[in-house]
Amino acid sequence: VVLLGSPTRSRLLQDRLNGITRLEKLIFLLESEAGLDAVMTESPDYEAYNYGPFSMKVYESVDVLAAAGLLKVSGSGTSDGDAFEASQILGSMDSNDEPYTERQFELTSLGRQYYEAVIEELPKWVVPRVSEFKDSFGTLSLRQLVRYVYENHPKMITKSLILEQVFEQ
Repeated sequence: VVLLGSPTRSRLLQDRLNGITRLEKLIFLLESEAGLDAVMTESPDYEAYNYGPFSMKVYESVDVLAAAGLLKVSGSGTSDGDAFEASQILGSMDSNDEPYTERQFELTSLGRQYYEAVIEELPKWVVPRVSEFKDSFGTLSLRQLVRYVYENHPKMITKSLILEQVFEQ
């Protein structure tokens, strides 16, 4: 909620993010690089997995926030910039699979109210740091974001199935 709600210079990122892989990698970086692990009430418990850092808790949190009416989750066709996610991160689909749909995450008006209440309880440095982080990393293509994570967190890519593809030119 804090990641989605924090101010940003990008209109496309105001109260929203596109793609579960992007959301998951950004939360990983917030915890590991931005010092937000100190204020998180629960650790996402990331582990090295098929596509780098993975946390089942992120997926569960999305479901809980959506069920509570704080988060709207919708889907749309994949963008050219994130075609990498469909082809490399999700793997090839066989003919019986549905076409890849990018999940979009947006705070609802209730979610915005919740964000406003949550930030009152956080140290004053959190929102500016998350905003700066969101402006720096939220606008990267998914391929650039994944590559950044892979280059800077080698312990989290030991089980990666896409290691070679990530580092291809």
